[in-house]
Amino acid sequence: LEAARGLVWRAAFAAEHPDETAGTPDLPLQHVAKVFTSQVVHEAAERAAECFGAMGVMKDMPLHRYVHDGLIFLHSVTSNSVAKFRIAEALAGYRREVAPERATA
Repeated sequence: LEAARGLVWRAAFAAEHPDETAGTPDLPLQHVAKVFTSQVVHEAAERAAECFGAMGVMKDMPLHRYVHDGLIFLHSVTSNSVAKFRIAEALAGYRREVAPERATA
């Protein structure tokens, strides 16, 4: 969780200060942070549920909500598979062609 927190902070800093970031300038740190953080949160919630046993599935306990939210976070807005694809494209240096704007009449 500490590594995920540090990655989120680094991605936020890179978004606010694009000229001061070192390393790969085309690497989408926001996608890297999203993928890593969602996997870590899901894994931590699953391990907690395994530790607590039956209390992890009871709906009146907070752990049930954490497991549920971990799954939601894993598959939210941009799924991890799409984010991983964008990271791979950035590392390979692939540039996607931008579709021409449609003229609205």
